[in-house]
Amino acid sequence: MSDDGKITEMAVAYLAAEGMSQTKIGQSLSLSQSAVSRLLFQKKGDERVLNPWLETQPPYRFRQKDVDDAAMDAILRRISRKLLPQYLREFALKNGHSCVPAVRVFPSAPKGEKEETGKKLHRFMDFAHQAAPYVASLLMRDSVKNCGVTWGYMLSDLCIALRQLNRPARWKKEEVGINPLSGDPIRERSKGESPALTSSNIAAELGRIVNGEQYRAPWLGLVPAFIPEEFSPRAVAVIDRMVYMVPDYATIFGKEKTKPEACLAGRLDMLLTSVGTVENPLGFGNGRLLASLGPKLTALKSEIRGDIGGVLLPRDKTRPSPLVSMIERRWKGIRRGHLQACARRAAGEDPLSGRPGVVLLSLGKERAEAVAAAVAEGLVNHLVVDQELETALEERLANLLRA
Repeated sequence: MSDDGKITEMAVAYLAAEGMSQTKIGQSLSLSQSAVSRLLFQKKGDERVLNPWLETQPPYRFRQKDVDDAAMDAILRRISRKLLPQYLREFALKNGHSCVPAVRVFPSAPKGEKEETGKKLHRFMDFAHQAAPYVASLLMRDSVKNCGVTWGYMLSDLCIALRQLNRPARWKKEEVGINPLSGDPIRERSKGESPALTSSNIAAELGRIVNGEQYRAPWLGLVPAFIPEEFSPRAVAVIDRMVYMVPDYATIFGKEKTKPEACLAGRLDMLLTSVGTVENPLGFGNGRLLASLGPKLTALKSEIRGDIGGVLLPRDKTRPSPLVSMIERRWKGIRRGHLQACARRAAGEDPLSGRPGVVLLSLGKERAEAVAAAVAEGLVNHLVVDQELETALEERLANLLRA
């Protein structure tokens, strides 16, 4: 078997150990389903034996202890067939960061809805089901003691997918702290919008999935995610004082002047988040968070590249505009410094066993600008995307590297 053939064989085993079906493995590696089957169950004489890179007893775990670093790097490159891992490394270094994201790519359903086993499946949910085993493998690391979550459809769908995995009632012997990283919107919900999209509700659900139904995550439901512009600076100061009186908020974010790296939000072992686009910044509730800006919202769109977990990504990161600065002051969730501190800690550890750090899940080409901006600021350790976003991000990074 050629070296390339051996890496493909190992890549098939790696994806199978994550619970991916033979069809999905074939889509990820550009192989037919029959070729995947032959690599999983190989013929030796009159017998069919399991792929040698899988443990022989179920669950079929990947034999990572038998794989050296060079081979593991090749496997990860094979899983992402294109040049994105190389471009991410070059782009991070160009921007002065040692935080180079590990990247995983999953095939996604077309936009709209997809027919599958007689049911309509939204593309977010389709993506979440594929990403769930990988995210679970990160959460299962011994290095993960505390995990933070932001908000939105991506993470809500991820929780649904994680609950459907065949896992024990309690994933690990030691409890994993699951922490919300944002308060709740204070304006009326859009019609049909689920309260499950809030950071507190997602943390509560993920905590029960990982630690058992008895687990109770911290709760920030009393905290406004964003203080609208109609509140005067004096009123904002009063609201701030009240926010810091919420015990769980103080536990996660410390006191008013606590440095990011000194509080739990900046010392998380893992942080699950996604990105918002320029067209829908802080997109919770169809733009409801920023509705108070009125016409200024149009100006904001020209000043940012999107957001990551509610942290705005300004076009000029050295000189954010007064409007961006005002929004940042009134935002009561995780801040840039917390993301940076969490990402830096993880960047110095083994990417295969250390703290995962900031794990960004996203899909769709329209999010390439925001993802690239987050990488440029050193805010991402693990990047989980669909093939459409992979292609768009690869093209964007290639252009930025040539500039």
